[in-house]
Amino acid sequence: MRPGLIVAACALSVVGCRAKHEATTGKEFFEKAHKAKKEKDVETVWKMMSKRSQEILVEAAKSQLERAKESPEARESLKKSSGIEGDPTTLEPVALAKALMKRHTEKDASRIDKVRFVEERTEGDKIILVTQEEGEDKEELVLVKEDGFLRADMEATGARRK
Repeated sequence: MRPGLIVAACALSVVGCRAKHEATTGKEFFEKAHKAKKEKDVETVWKMMSKRSQEILVEAAKSQLERAKESPEARESLKKSSGIEGDPTTLEPVALAKALMKRHTEKDASRIDKVRFVEERTEGDKIILVTQEEGEDKEELVLVKEDGFLRADMEATGARRK
């Protein structure tokens, strides 16, 4: 295929040419996040989170690592909760944050097909993504735009739940 045809094909199907973590609408974000979680693709899920959300998870991982270095019980607990085979205290905080996210994603995998997109609405500079798991209440996830694409803002989402 000639380069011009590839560019034209991408222009006709912009969504198909974006990276797995790049979404510009709430529905597209839901579909891509749903697929990534179903496939247990932690790297894509990580990239779909806002920079601030990533920072919060890394800071939490740092705290857990510090406790684990001081206490054999905390080390064993962290090993169990993260699914790490070896000594979790040898990990960098971002690696531990992703390991914990992977474990959480694996636990949610059996429920992922029960979650449905309900709606998206704009509130100021944020998009509120509304989903619902079968038999459960609706849930809202706050999405913010970073680098031109939507990212999950866990801090703003948590503030809405209080």
